[in-house]
Amino acid sequence: PPPPPPPPPPPPPSDEVAAGDDAATLELVWQLQQEEEARQREREEGEARLASIPAADDDAESIALAIRLQQQEDDEALRAALGPAGAALLANEGEGDDEREGAVSPSQYSYETLVRLGEALGEVSRGASANAVGSLRTLSLCEARADSGVRLGEKCSICCMEWEEGDSLRVLPCGHAEHVECLGEWLKRSKACPLCAKEIPAE
Repeated sequence: PPPPPPPPPPPPPSDEVAAGDDAATLELVWQLQQEEEARQREREEGEARLASIPAADDDAESIALAIRLQQQEDDEALRAALGPAGAALLANEGEGDDEREGAVSPSQYSYETLVRLGEALGEVSRGASANAVGSLRTLSLCEARADSGVRLGEKCSICCMEWEEGDSLRVLPCGHAEHVECLGEWLKRSKACPLCAKEIPAE
């Protein structure tokens, strides 16, 4: 029969087991300490980088100043467009209003205030004045065709109707001519030529 297997080795003494456990524990503690020190260094480096950028506050102040200056320019442009009557109305609207106390910007007024402003001022005309329109030359179709200073197309550029004998034409300073009635309606809404966009003088 085969010989019996050798007996297992005896367990190590309890002192050696305890020593091995202590070594593993010390190594784990050392690793944790190293990781904590690395994280602390990263925090300190981050704080140092932030401290080395003092311009952040200056940039914020510069942006705020630029916004205030732009707002002032916009307010001045709005007041200029409204004219004295509109500015006076805005001032009256702000009196006695707790929500508007201390506010000076017309752009901060409520929707209701702006509606009242529009009703009080009426529609702002962008067209030419009656005197400016009346100062324009009026010619018959034959006279316009014979005048070298008139830039006459094949039809009225406003109503798109071809010229007919007996038509009366009004000539703009740029030389373009249109039907008297068509150009009269056009100039109520715009001071510019419908073809070349050149504006007519105020008077």
